[in-house]
Amino acid sequence: MLSNVDIWREMEAGNIVIMPSPPRERFAGASVDLTLAEEIRIFDTSKCPSIDYRALEKDPDFLLRVTTPIKLTNDTPLILHPGKVIICSTLEWIEIPNYLCAELHGRSSLARIGILPHTAGKIDPGWKGRLTLEVSNVSEIPVALYPGVAICQVVFHELSSPADLSYKEAISTYQGQTEPQVANLKNRKIK
Repeated sequence: MLSNVDIWREMEAGNIVIMPSPPRERFAGASVDLTLAEEIRIFDTSKCPSIDYRALEKDPDFLLRVTTPIKLTNDTPLILHPGKVIICSTLEWIEIPNYLCAELHGRSSLARIGILPHTAGKIDPGWKGRLTLEVSNVSEIPVALYPGVAICQVVFHELSSPADLSYKEAISTYQGQTEPQVANLKNRKIK
């Protein structure tokens, strides 16, 4: 795992890109806090009784139809109610070289009030884009979320050797995304 010194060194060399560049106070000993962007997608339960994951293969745009994009401001936060999930993204654009991978983790200060960000967890070598998060409220009390709040943290790991398949070459489903993305199941088989 890279220390803050290694992360700074990689950023200064242009190998790790985090834009806008986070201030030093958002770094810890081995992580960097990332912030919540203004754009989010919320599930509209009036548009569907359930989500059939297998059926998404036949109708890959279904999730776009049952989620609604909204934009947060400092004057109009999102009130995330218990049991609800939103699709959101980091404000920061991230680029990772082929000799590193990264992981996203929640922040303990938010977890202690029930806010849990989740993503697929691992960020592959060669990733470029803003990171989509699924954020849920597991508490019993609604919580206000504002854009710019430090929503998660990223840690970087050095690979045993540089990957010969970057995210773009191997998967590329979400490469270059600039806003929250629902599941993209086009050309993917669900088991």
